[in-house]
Amino acid sequence: MNDSSKRKLKYGSYSIILSVTVILIAVAINLLVSLLPPSYKRIDLTELKLSELSDVTKEYLNTLTEDITIARLCITGEEDDTVGDMLDKYAECSDKIKIVDVDPAVRPTFVSKYTDDSLDSNSVIVIGDKRAKAVNYYNMFTFALYYTDEQGNTIFQGEMSYGDFQTFYQYYSSYFGTYYSYDTLFAGESAITSAIDYVTTDKLPKMYFVTGHGESPLSDALLSNLALDNIDSGELSIIASGIPEDADCLLINSPMTDFSESEADALELYLTNGGNVILFTDPEFLELPLLFGVMESYGLSPEKGYICESSNYMGQTYMVLPDISVASSMLGIGGYSVVAPLAHPIKINEDEEHSASYLKLFQSSTEAYIKDEIEDEENNGEDDLVKDQYTMGVLATIETQGEISHIMWISCPGFATDEINSYSTGGNYLYFLSLSERLTNKSTSLSIISKMMVEESLVINFAQQIFWTAVLCVIIPVAALAAGGYIVISRRRR
Repeated sequence: MNDSSKRKLKYGSYSIILSVTVILIAVAINLLVSLLPPSYKRIDLTELKLSELSDVTKEYLNTLTEDITIARLCITGEEDDTVGDMLDKYAECSDKIKIVDVDPAVRPTFVSKYTDDSLDSNSVIVIGDKRAKAVNYYNMFTFALYYTDEQGNTIFQGEMSYGDFQTFYQYYSSYFGTYYSYDTLFAGESAITSAIDYVTTDKLPKMYFVTGHGESPLSDALLSNLALDNIDSGELSIIASGIPEDADCLLINSPMTDFSESEADALELYLTNGGNVILFTDPEFLELPLLFGVMESYGLSPEKGYICESSNYMGQTYMVLPDISVASSMLGIGGYSVVAPLAHPIKINEDEEHSASYLKLFQSSTEAYIKDEIEDEENNGEDDLVKDQYTMGVLATIETQGEISHIMWISCPGFATDEINSYSTGGNYLYFLSLSERLTNKSTSLSIISKMMVEESLVINFAQQIFWTAVLCVIIPVAALAAGGYIVISRRRR
């Protein structure tokens, strides 16, 4: 074997040893990486940080004292990486949380153990010792709605849940693309953290909907919002079963007939013992002496007529856009509006002897007036009517024998309906739910901001386009070819 062959064999052996060494190192690194937690293996380098958890959630998870199982429902191979990565972060933040994947095709009866709802792929079920709660995949998304006015200005209208957005789109589908636009936001963290709070809370706040007087039922969308807000709810016939001890709040939604004496007495006793009442009323049904007798004992009474506006209204003068500054300040909400159609005035007798204080949540402008009848077209002749400011939403705080109770009265029968909520682009439901939280004594309120699903586009002008085209398509390729040619020529000359 000559020297040339020996050198080739030597270099060949070195190459084989080096290759084997590199392969062994790569295998070792892969084995070590496989032992790392999921968050270290899948690092969220995007600007959106969709799978990252907020400080609010991290601090809340540190308070967990009971074991939680989060089951992700997905067909094998169809996993949503964003949801999966986020769930892994939950497990890393608390040793009380366990994540399991459940394939509905393999375990078809799993979902029915915890909910009667039909769940989409990548939905989750949060399971605790006390109860369980399902979070549908589509409830992990919200929608930021925008309106473009005649001057071309884009105005933020509010953030809506999936259900609310579907309802709004149903009413205004023909206006999208011209007046309305939206961005999709990821709210998975908010939904799942809320579900964990739901399954671990010792006592869920309870709201009862009073029945038996022609009350209007709440929509499925509003009931869904109450459930997402971790407020338990159910119907109640006072005359049949009285008012239960677990009633944190009673909702009386636009009754058409009066209470009986026993019902009025039960309501009075409930308020005396620290109960809370939300009352919606209809201007067409104000002859309810027993129900309003209870309200009058706390300084509140109805006045007849429809509140109409000279300027602050939507389409028709009776579609009032009330002043909500007091409610906004109390609740810490900004950037939204509410619509109060067909409302009647609420009289507050502050000069009488009442152990109550009052907050005027919703008020008309000082240019409002009262009409006895409402026509389909805009009202005429309002200049001849007396202008004044009227209250259509009030919160009375009552202290009796050391107990504090509340009455929230909104004199608008359609305030908490899907159609009117769509007019305010979610504002009516937002204020109703926020006020309900206060009246049901909800102990925790986890405010987590949703994350935009669309990153901002990189916008460059024409000069910048020419510059970067020259750099990327001409200068860099020519430089690479020149460098390569130089290296080849230099090696041939050796």
